[in-house]
Amino acid sequence: MRTAEMQRSIRLGNALVACCLLLGAANVAQAAPLVTGETLPRCCVSNVRIAEGPVKGNVVEHRGLGCIGKRELDYSTLCEADVRAFGATGNGETDDSAAIQRALDDERRPLIVRIPAGAYRIARTLRVRGGTTILADPRARLFMCDRTPHRAGDHLLTNAGSDGTGGRDRDIAICGGIWDGNNRRCTNVKPADIFEKGGWSGALLNFRNVDGLVLDGLECANSVTYNIRMCEIDGFAISNIRFSSRERGWNQDGVHMNGFCFNGLIADVRAVTRGQTADDLLAFNADDSMARIENLGMVCGPITNVLCRNIFAEDCHSAIRFLSVVSPIRDVRIENITVGCRCYAVNADAARYCRTPLFKDGDRPKGVGLIENVTVSNFVFHATSDADMPLLCLETNCRNVTFDGLRRDAALDAAPKRPFARLRKMDDLRYSSDGAVSSLPCGEVRELPSSPTTLRLGF
Repeated sequence: MRTAEMQRSIRLGNALVACCLLLGAANVAQAAPLVTGETLPRCCVSNVRIAEGPVKGNVVEHRGLGCIGKRELDYSTLCEADVRAFGATGNGETDDSAAIQRALDDERRPLIVRIPAGAYRIARTLRVRGGTTILADPRARLFMCDRTPHRAGDHLLTNAGSDGTGGRDRDIAICGGIWDGNNRRCTNVKPADIFEKGGWSGALLNFRNVDGLVLDGLECANSVTYNIRMCEIDGFAISNIRFSSRERGWNQDGVHMNGFCFNGLIADVRAVTRGQTADDLLAFNADDSMARIENLGMVCGPITNVLCRNIFAEDCHSAIRFLSVVSPIRDVRIENITVGCRCYAVNADAARYCRTPLFKDGDRPKGVGLIENVTVSNFVFHATSDADMPLLCLETNCRNVTFDGLRRDAALDAAPKRPFARLRKMDDLRYSSDGAVSSLPCGEVRELPSSPTTLRLGF
């Protein structure tokens, strides 16, 4: 290799990821000890190695960028491409999209594409192929051009196979840089008609049909709608992500997952601008209205085996969204989350109150959806507005769902009289609040005015 490797191990509860970032450092960071015998999920990512099976000892070491499991890549012939060598200027005025795309289209694989510091105007969607790692300088700002019209399928960046015509992409990593949607500027606005045929989604970074996706050390800035949008992804690690924006907008989610997202890690995510994210910070949308422009190109389907840790927002719209009507959300673990929320800390309303409801309650008397084997622990939250709604809106069928280590921060709470949780529109439910077991018959409503330490649902 022509560059030294830095191995950064991310300990995430039941998973350990070793990200090899080619940043010119030679040190190897050590992971915190794992519990002996702890099982780690499978993930096939060349830049991220998630060990499979029981772990014994303190560290899973990974030197080099070779993928484990299904395939191995030969990194002895690692190739590099600097976007400046392909004509990118980084001067903030020239359209650099064609030059950067030429670098991304370099036929050599595995390929590292370097983006030096600078301001890169992007007028055409960047498309990244499998076997590619983008290494952007922290001072590299890629921003969406506000002088060109946008249509369905346009993003700042997407994977080459996102339209489903070229098969699945394997092993894509994007590290560093500021990825800027340049919102509310000229053409960079969401269409007024949410069902506009061929309308622009406004999503900033878009991924579909990928086996092995790594996003690390990015700042997502000024998105029009979703910051990171993805579906049909198997094996992903999203870490050290910052969300910022000068404007608030509808559907301005942080990490937005639609159907068939499996085996993922989301860690160290922070909204750095007060008011962000202006919609859901983490959205597990197994179901949604796919006719809406912000969802064009996405699909409904199950979401399974996702671990999240270290999530922060000072004043977001909602922290966690679980949207299931037909497709289940299973085996999700969220740890260490601290949020101020204008609306919901947890929203599981099955989109009943959206402009595009997905069903009629009268047709589903026993409720809808399934949230199963989900744990949220070390959850500190407070209200930042006096909105007329509970902080936890639980209106989706639940099975083995636990909220543990709940703490409502009274010192920061702007509306202490807002109820903690409301449970309704579910099939017969057995639940416990700090160990006190209760039953909620189908069709009844139960409001919990104050926060327990532990709330269990559907056991």
